Amino acid sequence: MQNKYKLPDYARSSALSVVKSYEAYKKDIKDEENRILSFGSGHYETVGKERVYLPSGKGGSSSPTEDQAMQLERLHNSYKYRCVQTVENSMSEVFKYDDFKYSLKVRQALLQSCVDGRKFTFTYSGIDGMSCSTFYRLKNQFLYIISVKMNFI
Repeated sequence: MQNKYKLPDYARSSALSVVKSYEAYKKDIKDEENRILSFGSGHYETVGKERVYLPSGKGGSSSPTEDQAMQLERLHNSYKYRCVQTVENSMSEVFKYDDFKYSLKVRQALLQSCVDGRKFTFTYSGIDGMSCSTFYRLKNQFLYIISVKMNFI
């Protein structure tokens, strides 16, 4: 059978590295957004010969300042953010099942398959109603979409 989603080795390994780093990148982005938008962010000033922590005023608006907006824009233009968005968008393109629980199981198994590599066993993944060849065809399609979106090919 012909594989429409055949990738060169370098593109496949690059796409797999994006998927493997998905969870870590997602956590880093969430932490960075929380750090930028935290309300308790004060600043240090030198008063005399001492450095003193001056907390920001209480209350105020919840909208980000211009500096925070610039930092958020830089974060959202970063490679990590692009990787996370690419993985999430690629999953929504590949999986168009009506059943949410089934779709969630397939997504989790697909991510686990990319992360575990050869240690992943399809028979223990708990996906009923899908053949092994269909699952790996979806995996190839998923990696192909990521490669195209990240300009690896």
